[in-house]
Amino acid sequence: AAYISQADVANLGLSFNAPTIYTWLPASAGYQHLGVIQKVGQAVTALAVLIYLWPARRRRHDNKHTLLVYAALSCFLVTFLLPGMHERYFYPAEIFSLLLIFDQLKLAWIAPVMQVVTIIAYIPFMTYSVNGTLPNEPFALLAGLVALIVVNLVVTSRKLLLM
Repeated sequence: AAYISQADVANLGLSFNAPTIYTWLPASAGYQHLGVIQKVGQAVTALAVLIYLWPARRRRHDNKHTLLVYAALSCFLVTFLLPGMHERYFYPAEIFSLLLIFDQLKLAWIAPVMQVVTIIAYIPFMTYSVNGTLPNEPFALLAGLVALIVVNLVVTSRKLLLM
């Protein structure tokens, strides 16, 4: 019942203070072609997940290292590509980035970067400016950092898949 009053809010934007790929679009594009961009974003996300998981289906992954990287990448990839994401949807990605510290030392840089990204993304809530008054530029920069994390996780997972 808490979300009934918010049912129409999801159709008002492409990103809600989340560092997603949609922060790179001009604000006018989001308002003029919102429905089309949302459908394309959903299709691109489904296609990206399918392309990413297709090679993995042929091999068993009992290896905890591979499973952890796949879990982290799934959390980052889906939240980064889907339209209408809030900053709080990156929370599972943050948890998996912390777990990566203990398993993949070469990926340890992801956790502190993600913590900085998250703190900056939470500024609108901490300053009570949740009405979208913040400029899009900081979130576009944060989205670049998240994209860097996603690319690094893809490369690492491919290396683990070939082992």
